[in-house]
Amino acid sequence: MKHISKVILVLLCILLSYPFYGMAQNIKSFDFKGNFFYNTITSIEQDTLGFMWLGLDNGVFLFDGYSLQPLIHSMISDRYVNFLSHRKTTLYIGTNEGLYAYNYINNQCDLCSPLLKSKNIIAYQCNSDYQVVATDREVFLFDYNWNFIHKITIYKESLNNHITSMVIYGNQEALLGTESGLVIIHIENDGKTKSNTLYSGDKIVQLFIDSHNKLWICRGEEILYSNIDTLDSVGISGFKHIAYNHEVISFFEYANQVWVGTRGYGISIYEYDHSGKAVLKNKLLIDKSGDSELKNTINKIYKDKKSRIWICTLEGVYLYNDESSNFHAIKHSKNGKNVPSSNIISSIYCDNDYLWLATSNGINKIKWNNKNDYTITQYVDRRNTNDIMAGNKIQCITKFKDQTFLISTKNAIKFFDSGRCLFYDDQSLNVALEQYGMRYVRSIFKDYYNNIWLAFSEGGVGSINASTDKFTRLDYPEKVKGKHRAICRDSNGNIWLSSDNDGLYRLQLDDDLKVISTKLYPRNMFGGSWITAIYIDHQKRIWAGTANGLYRYNIEQDKFTRLEFPYSRKSSYIGAIIQDNMENIWAVSLHGIYKINLEDLIVYYELNVNQDIVKTWYILGTCVNRNGEIFIGGVNGLNFFNPTQLTPDTYPHNVYISGIKLLNKENFSDEKKNRLHEINNSGKLVLSYKDTQFSLSFSSLYYKDPLKIEYAYMLEDFDKDWIITDASRNNASYSNLTPGTYTFKVKSTNASGIWMDNIRTIEIVVEKAPWRTWWAYSLYVSIVAGILLLVVRNFNLGSKLRHKGALSKWKLDYYTRLSYGFKVPLTLIYAPLQYLLKNYDQLTNTDVKRMLHTMSGNVFKLSEQVSKLMEFKKVSLEEYDVQLSKVDVIPVIQGICNLFLDEFATKHVTYSIEGNVTSVTTIIDITKIEVALYNIMEDAISYIIDNGRVEVKYMLDSHDYRLNVSIIASRSGEGESNVQELNTRFLIAYDYLKVHHSELSIRNIEGNRMREYIFDLLLGDSHYSAREMKTLDKAQSVSLLLPVTVQKDRTVDELNIDSDKTLPVIYLYEGDKDIDLFIKSVFQNKFNISLNTAATDIKHILDKIPSLVIFDVVKEDDYKFELCRKMKEYQILSAIPVIFISSLSSEITEQKAYEAGADVFIAKPFNVASLDARIRQLLDVRTAIKENIRKELIIDPKEVLITSDDDKFVANIINVIEDNIADVEFNIDKLASLLNISRSTLYRRAMEITNLSPSDLIRKRRMRRAAELLKQTSHPVSEICYMVGYSDQRYFGQSFKKEFGMTPKQYSIQKKV
Repeated sequence: MKHISKVILVLLCILLSYPFYGMAQNIKSFDFKGNFFYNTITSIEQDTLGFMWLGLDNGVFLFDGYSLQPLIHSMISDRYVNFLSHRKTTLYIGTNEGLYAYNYINNQCDLCSPLLKSKNIIAYQCNSDYQVVATDREVFLFDYNWNFIHKITIYKESLNNHITSMVIYGNQEALLGTESGLVIIHIENDGKTKSNTLYSGDKIVQLFIDSHNKLWICRGEEILYSNIDTLDSVGISGFKHIAYNHEVISFFEYANQVWVGTRGYGISIYEYDHSGKAVLKNKLLIDKSGDSELKNTINKIYKDKKSRIWICTLEGVYLYNDESSNFHAIKHSKNGKNVPSSNIISSIYCDNDYLWLATSNGINKIKWNNKNDYTITQYVDRRNTNDIMAGNKIQCITKFKDQTFLISTKNAIKFFDSGRCLFYDDQSLNVALEQYGMRYVRSIFKDYYNNIWLAFSEGGVGSINASTDKFTRLDYPEKVKGKHRAICRDSNGNIWLSSDNDGLYRLQLDDDLKVISTKLYPRNMFGGSWITAIYIDHQKRIWAGTANGLYRYNIEQDKFTRLEFPYSRKSSYIGAIIQDNMENIWAVSLHGIYKINLEDLIVYYELNVNQDIVKTWYILGTCVNRNGEIFIGGVNGLNFFNPTQLTPDTYPHNVYISGIKLLNKENFSDEKKNRLHEINNSGKLVLSYKDTQFSLSFSSLYYKDPLKIEYAYMLEDFDKDWIITDASRNNASYSNLTPGTYTFKVKSTNASGIWMDNIRTIEIVVEKAPWRTWWAYSLYVSIVAGILLLVVRNFNLGSKLRHKGALSKWKLDYYTRLSYGFKVPLTLIYAPLQYLLKNYDQLTNTDVKRMLHTMSGNVFKLSEQVSKLMEFKKVSLEEYDVQLSKVDVIPVIQGICNLFLDEFATKHVTYSIEGNVTSVTTIIDITKIEVALYNIMEDAISYIIDNGRVEVKYMLDSHDYRLNVSIIASRSGEGESNVQELNTRFLIAYDYLKVHHSELSIRNIEGNRMREYIFDLLLGDSHYSAREMKTLDKAQSVSLLLPVTVQKDRTVDELNIDSDKTLPVIYLYEGDKDIDLFIKSVFQNKFNISLNTAATDIKHILDKIPSLVIFDVVKEDDYKFELCRKMKEYQILSAIPVIFISSLSSEITEQKAYEAGADVFIAKPFNVASLDARIRQLLDVRTAIKENIRKELIIDPKEVLITSDDDKFVANIINVIEDNIADVEFNIDKLASLLNISRSTLYRRAMEITNLSPSDLIRKRRMRRAAELLKQTSHPVSEICYMVGYSDQRYFGQSFKKEFGMTPKQYSIQKKV
């Protein structure tokens, strides 16, 4: 009897649990296997913000709906978590190694008490006074500051008798379940305890007290329950008994139900009946198949703040939602009953209480009562057994007559008699269709007259007359062509017909259904997309669904306009359009449905499907039944909903920052800063300067279906606009932000895609690097200030040193000039004296007198140089005391300027000096004024570089009683001047003018093209001190720079020497004019010496080539070095001997001369005889070389080693003659043309090098070739005559005899013998 009762009970449980399996559709799974090795969820809690905390067998994790983030802390990492408990902002974590309190606001984790360290914590609960912690062997009492109160040891005599569970009731009673029974502990107000064993025997697995004050006990594999008030009096002997046969792991109360979590068998749900008896109502399996024991092992059941039920299992966590869904679906299943024959439903027809579905596997009739009460009957056309599949892919269905339906497949149209439940064909209709080539009905429309209009993918449009049942093909213009997806007819009788190729046609028909006009609404009006659906609503508005949105016809503008959907990521593909009983339009998209009311308010609803409802090119069926329910077909079963029962999404969707990554590392539990919950509460995130890359994750904590949420974020002053992203990428990343404060904003949509006003604002502070903080800048300022002080100090010291260095440089330059001043008079004393001693007997009295005058004048010059040297001693010792004298300053200015005439000529600088007076008497130190003026002029010439102009202007200002002096240097183009040289010269000039109570100023004009030097000289003596004026009575100051004026003999200065033009030409480039005149006078009978100045450039030498060139060098940067280099670059000038005579006797000057191309370098003073000998030696060597080359080239140019440019020139002449030697017409003009030179140049060069004219060269070369032919060949003389370019044999013979002294025949005989 007992056995029978158990069987009946099991059967009853199965029967009661059967309807509940449908609830499994409301269970959402979260699979974490992709992230972690273990998926065992032992416990779960929700914090104050709404984040879920999961306890796993390897630690604690934060869950935001998208991913798990581990709580990384040394105390709890990798611990097995027995339970989680939440109070205020603290998460209590019971592990197998102790009880820990984690404050998630300040990210602090501590061991609650040292007494609990390494203990296996079973339970943690509180009453009004104490905190009670149960380990596997002991119970501890603590106050709320975790001060130890008392410890109770349970069964200390048995090591295996562990505590398994604990509950507190009545504020002072703690009930313990153990492996051997049930123990109660009474807790006094003073913390004292008293324990009592209520039951000894089987293991107590779990204890639970529900809201009805009933205690539930799992003992072994049975459940006991009773009112807890009876516990003390009768123990558990009076408890009601449920034979369960499963191990219970967890209890949970929800909506007056007790949920019992088991090991491997899911959840059993009990309710109390009217008598207080617990009755099994339902059974919930996570895995309905029952194959996964892990999924159906329930460790914990938890209800969060939104009344969502979380179920923790050995294989993940699941969310149960018992809310009734807005949308419902009936789907095909392989072995299912009362299901559609296919999930592909192309057309739906509503007929009173029945729904007729056109599926890809026949017709389905649904007897519809409500969503939970319906009956489905399937009809399949089995007439053609060879084509059952294609014959039952129904595309469209509509009522034809009475109980007859017209249905279409891709290949045919047939009929179904619902009364007799049979399919049949209309042969006349099939013949007509075949005749017109009409196949594949894409759309069916029944107009106001019940005429059926058929739009074919191929063959056009046809109609079936409701009165005559006659099929007629619509005859419309040829231009209306293409595949037709949709058709309808408006109240005016116009046909609206889509064309994939063209767009949408409006066809106006007459009473005989003839097309009388057409109007095309092209595809570009619909964004270039094809029309998928056409619908005319109750208000006679025409709607067009396309692949890129919904359009509505505007009758006033006669065009279609697009409705803008406010959902950026939702699909705009519209597969079908329908209107409900409340005049709302519903447009079906790929995954959801848009609702448009009469005020054009658009709302989007996502259906409860995981796949698309519609697929492109598929026909989509829709209909509304008499209850107002809307049915939608497609490719995902039959979806339906009642528009009046749709409830809006009321979830708050608060967006939170759910994760932080710094340098791609998780950082939500940083122990120092950036604590996740603190950021959400304070709205501030602080980043170090090292955090060059970071990302923020965010979540609206919509656990029900987080993938429906869309996010938008923006970093102000960085992002230009909101950046939209979906839930698959719920994060924002930034890198390399400059230090400063930024505002990050993020918001979300709700589950329907509507943007919410839920902006979360986070202030992001990027800290400056230590070296960029204010105190660092203060340090920098201090350092810079110190450096500036040091620089100023060094600059002042440097200015003094530069001034001293500049003066030293000036002294060196002056010593150089002074040494030159000694060498010139010494040379003009020594050289004439040597010349007189050697040639006295040959000289005339006039010559002797001229030599003596030269010597006398230079003795005086030498005396003046000694005086200057004495004066320079004072200057060199920096004795700046003035030596005033009253002088005319105008000649002084002009004299200094004249010193630079040679440099003006060399640099092609034009020069002018002008003023408004011719004479101005001033009191000055003439030496210092000369030095100042000289340095100013030197800087002006250095500034110009080349091809410029110097203007010297002086103006007497009688009002201010001063002489204003201006020197302007202009250059041809912009460039950089030598600032260092400017400073050196400026300091010297500035100091010397300052002695005269004047200041020198320099300014650039017109950018950098002009520089002006300005100073003035005060007239009179009022600006000098009495001590300075005492020097006025002393001897006049000696000029250091101006040439000494010497009364010269006219025979010397005005000497006009005419040389013999036939003598060898020598160019003497002037250095010291007296020396140069002396050289010319000495050699006037031997050479034709031409004196050249700097204005004589290389062109002059090329025009008339000299036999020798002498350069008289007087300074280091003399232009003559460069002129010599240019000579050597020209072939025609490269062999001309060059002699350098120099006043500078340093080795550097001598090396510089030889590098420029000098043959001989002679330092002053020199011996005239020695100079004469070197000149003649160079000319004789050149003549000998030329003669030797001339002979050898003429005889046999191939054997001559060509070494010079002259050799190459002659060799080229001979080669050209050789190449044209047989040409009778070859002459001098042809020779010059082939050499690419003029006839005159050819003649001049040939004479200079060979002393032979070009015609002589041609003749001699022909004779030499004729002699070779006579000697080496047996050709007759007449033939050789033509071979060497002679047309007249007689003239050839005369020329040959003149050259060799015998006739050609005689020469041939003699040489051969």
